[in-house]
Amino acid sequence: MVAEAMRDHGLLFLDSLTSAKSVGEKTARGLGVPTTRRDVFLDNTDSVAEVELRLAQVERTARETGSAIAIGHPRDATLSVLADWIPRARAAGFVLVPLSAVIEARSGSPALQALRP
Repeated sequence: MVAEAMRDHGLLFLDSLTSAKSVGEKTARGLGVPTTRRDVFLDNTDSVAEVELRLAQVERTARETGSAIAIGHPRDATLSVLADWIPRARAAGFVLVPLSAVIEARSGSPALQALRP
């Protein structure tokens, strides 16, 4: 099984939740694979306005919960908005970290609680 191979190779799993019936996170967790799910899908609609709206949602989620995971496609609108947003987010105090750090923080690892704003 793929999840078992992921576990055995020290990999992690991100459930993109692109299906309402996804069982990826539950399955991976049950097999001991470090896992979490995305919070925001940036560009389900391919437009600058949509990506900007979703990044505002990312910021709200991060402020409210301590972290936010966003996914998207390498589309022109998404890349353009991200190029402008990343420096502003950093200036506002947001820290971009590897997914593994978010998974550890969400699992309650005290070493990474400092990542929480």
